[in-house]
Amino acid sequence: MSANIISPRLVSRVWGGERLTALGSSAATTPPIGEAWFGEIGSQNHPLVKLLDVADRLSVQVHPTDALAAELHGAGSIGKREAWVILDAAPGAHLLLGRDPAVSAEELQRAQEHQKMLKEKMENARISELLKDKVARLEKLRTETKQKDEEVAKLRMLLATSATDREKKKEASQNLMKELDNLLLETNGLNTQDAPLKKQIAALQEEIKKRQPPPNQGAPVVVQPGGSGLAKGTKVFFVEADGGKLTFYWDEKAKSVVVAVPEVIAADVGFNAFLKAVVARPQTKLIFLLRDDGTGAYNLGAGWAQATYGYKVEQIGRLPIPGRGEIDLKMFSEFLGKLAPPGKP
Repeated sequence: MSANIISPRLVSRVWGGERLTALGSSAATTPPIGEAWFGEIGSQNHPLVKLLDVADRLSVQVHPTDALAAELHGAGSIGKREAWVILDAAPGAHLLLGRDPAVSAEELQRAQEHQKMLKEKMENARISELLKDKVARLEKLRTETKQKDEEVAKLRMLLATSATDREKKKEASQNLMKELDNLLLETNGLNTQDAPLKKQIAALQEEIKKRQPPPNQGAPVVVQPGGSGLAKGTKVFFVEADGGKLTFYWDEKAKSVVVAVPEVIAADVGFNAFLKAVVARPQTKLIFLLRDDGTGAYNLGAGWAQATYGYKVEQIGRLPIPGRGEIDLKMFSEFLGKLAPPGKP
C-alpha cells in the first residue's frame, strides 16, 4: 500500500518560529511561520490537523460550541472543537487555562498596558540605535566633504599660476585639472547624500516622539517653589527627566521632547537652542524635574549643558517628582522663565 504525500499549507503568525519552513515554501507566506495545515477548513467529515511552532505567547483562544456558532453565523455553522498533542517543549514552556480569580479586571488591564509600554520602549530603543547610526554617517559625510573641499582649495591655488608657468607645465596642469574635476564630482556626490540623510534623521526623531508612551496618568504634580532658595528676580527653566527622554519647557505650557541618547541630544536643534538661550540670560537657573526612572536622562542632559554651554554647578538644580501625573508649574509663575521655540516669534 502506497502512502500519499500531503503538502501542507504554511501560515504566517507573529508568534511563529522557523522549524516549519522545512515542510515547504510559498511565495505568499513570509516568516515567521506559525502553522502548517493538513486538511480542509470547515469540513465536518475530516479533521483539520495543524502543526504549530510556537516561539512566543499565543493569543487567547475562545472556541464556540455548535449552538453558539449557529447563533452567531447562521444555521449549518459548526463550532470549533480541538484536541492538542504536545510533541516538543522547550524548558520553561507552559500552558495557561482561564484567568486567576484573584486577579481583578483592573489588574489585568494594567498588566496589558504595562506589556504594551515595554514593547514600545523596545521599539524606541531599536529606532534610537538606527538614529545613532544615521547621525554617525552624517558626521562622517560632513568630515569627508570638508576634506574634499580643502583638497579642492589647494588644487585651485596650484592652478592659479601665470600663463607662462602653466605653458611650461602644461601636462602637470592638465593632470591637476582632471584631479580637480574628479574632486568636484566627489564633493557634489557627498553633498547630494547629505540632504536625504538629514531627512531620514528627522523622520526617525519624529517617529520616536510619536512612539512615546501615552501621557502620564494620575493626578497632576504641582511643583512647589518653597525651599528652592531662589533669589528675587531669578528666572527658572525646567527640564523633565523621564525614562528615556527629556521634556524641556519653553514656558508653562509649551514644551518639546528629545530622546535621551548622546548622539540625539547633540543633534537636536530645539534642545540646543533652549540650553543656549537659557545660559545667555542673566540670573537664570535650570531645574531638572526628576521622575523615578529619569536619573540616566538627567545625567545626560545636565552633563551636556555643562560641557557644551558652560553651565556652572549652581546654575543647575534638580527636584524629585513623585507619581506619574502631568507636571503643573503654576506655583512657579513668579519665577518661571519664558522662551519662544525656534521658528516662532
